[in-house]
Amino acid sequence: MPRVVERSRYATLFQRLVDTSSADRPASNTATSALAERLEPLRNRPNLQVVSLAVNGERVDVVARDGDEEWRVVFGTPDGQRVEWLDVYQRPHHFAGVAGGAAVVVNGPSSAGKSSLLQAIRLRSAAPWVVFDEPFFGAVNPEWLIWRERAEVVHRGFLDGIAALARAGNFVGVAAGGHPPEWFDRAFTGVRVVRIGLECDPDELARRERGRNDVAGGLATSSPEIHAGWQYDLRCDTTACDSSELADSVLEIVDRLVNEPQVADAPDTG
Repeated sequence: MPRVVERSRYATLFQRLVDTSSADRPASNTATSALAERLEPLRNRPNLQVVSLAVNGERVDVVARDGDEEWRVVFGTPDGQRVEWLDVYQRPHHFAGVAGGAAVVVNGPSSAGKSSLLQAIRLRSAAPWVVFDEPFFGAVNPEWLIWRERAEVVHRGFLDGIAALARAGNFVGVAAGGHPPEWFDRAFTGVRVVRIGLECDPDELARRERGRNDVAGGLATSSPEIHAGWQYDLRCDTTACDSSELADSVLEIVDRLVNEPQVADAPDTG
């Protein structure tokens, strides 16, 4: 039966993690020390206050505030003394959205780095990006994902839904997932779209594929015509490309596209 720990001990543990400087952390507890590094943004704040503390078994949620800044710190502790995992989230600035939305569509062979690029975009942007490693969402029986041609309406619907999210004023990133470019043209009508094409040395693709267990063998080289029919705003060889640098380049293109003056429709004088 799990041991019940007094709530005050959780609060004390949190305060100890925040207050302990790098020099004072015990070397014998290197795991806790490494996790505590994530609390750096909360240190040296004399006005930091714990707004709430919630406990669910070994999970502890702490909301802390300093003026207008607020954080949620979530950690796991079996006894109120040791921290086994910890995550820190800072309340972001207000995002009002971008008129008409914007999307990045990434196409390329399996293991070329599409997912890595999308995740880098999400992490490196100050704005909220919603990214899809594959162009579907929700839960659906895998058979309909394996044999897409048996339910084309489902997959076109996924693209329509993702495009609707962008059209509502959001930033969206999605991997092409083998769908033809005209499907995206139709679904994303009226949305600013940046199309990115990735390619990679075949030997490097094969090496990356061997390190994955989420794809079938040979998938990386099974689509030699993956770029047929596509026109790109940026094309990159990812054989020796850093996904963070590429993400910055993509975000620059999106920023220019979003901030360029929009040409108003000519008035109807007929």
